[in-house]
Amino acid sequence: MLLQSLKGYKNAKKDERMRISSHMCYNCVMTYKYFEDYETALAGFEAAELMDPGHNALEQAFNLYEILEGINSFLQDLNGAKLHGSPTSSLPAVESLASSLASVDLNPTYEKATLDRLTEGPNLRKAVTGKVLFSLKNLSENPIYYVVCDSDRTCFVITVYGVCSTAIKEEDQATLLDPFYHIFDFKSERKGNLQLFESLFLVQPLLLWFFFTSIHLKYFL
Repeated sequence: MLLQSLKGYKNAKKDERMRISSHMCYNCVMTYKYFEDYETALAGFEAAELMDPGHNALEQAFNLYEILEGINSFLQDLNGAKLHGSPTSSLPAVESLASSLASVDLNPTYEKATLDRLTEGPNLRKAVTGKVLFSLKNLSENPIYYVVCDSDRTCFVITVYGVCSTAIKEEDQATLLDPFYHIFDFKSERKGNLQLFESLFLVQPLLLWFFFTSIHLKYFL
């Protein structure tokens, strides 16, 4: 769906009338945000604000900056502690959660994987299982960003759409099928900070399994 939307917006920009439409510009930027092309989205929000301040695009950009900087900070602390063995970090909790991961019965066509076995882009027929550490506050409410650790104790973020904020809780187990893997590495213009973290994004068909003690729910996002 998102890929189709982006293709549609790119085709629309060939029309001069659509190219100067503030609504089309804003909607296109939001699609880039949902597709996690954050550099393009942040630049687009500034352009959208100039075209029509009524869209509150700068507010969207500010909120996105806050989220990205929060993700960057948390993951640097968690993965840095794993690398250097910092005794003052929350690493013991990560170790405990990673060691408590339950075995998952998958379709034989799927290969179980950890983050370090993924390649940039879509990873078809692969499944990554992890424990949810916590969610990050998002003033936009949608999507919800969760920090997750895999069985190797590597922490990363997943982006989830279409679920209630209380549906997924700390210490829930999640198995992500066909994840889209991306390393974000760009400089924040607002504060000059380098944003560098790993993310899993689910592209259609979006399949996400969450396990709650003895029951499981299946979400089609």
